[in-house]
Amino acid sequence: MRENGGEQGAPLRLVVVTPQGIAAQAACDSVVLPVAEAADGTPGGTVGVRRGHVPALLALSAGTVVARLRGQTVLRASVAAGLAAVRDDEVRVLADEATLEE
Repeated sequence: MRENGGEQGAPLRLVVVTPQGIAAQAACDSVVLPVAEAADGTPGGTVGVRRGHVPALLALSAGTVVARLRGQTVLRASVAAGLAAVRDDEVRVLADEATLEE
């Protein structure tokens, strides 16, 4: 497991989980997620999450999850399609595979 951006008091927590367990976590102020195309044909793209985001469950497409703290990238992870749950200033990404990028 890798942990980045261990800043005390950071407003968001990102946790990337695979079937093998927690792959990575980071304290951050924003997370960008690759979202899948909706069932009604609405195109996918990216969704940004910051502190205070409304609770959400998002379908993810294969792509890169990016966490930033004070403008600096603290975690980049390529993920297979999966889900992201946003609640109580935590973003939990559930994916079959996650590869951390340096």
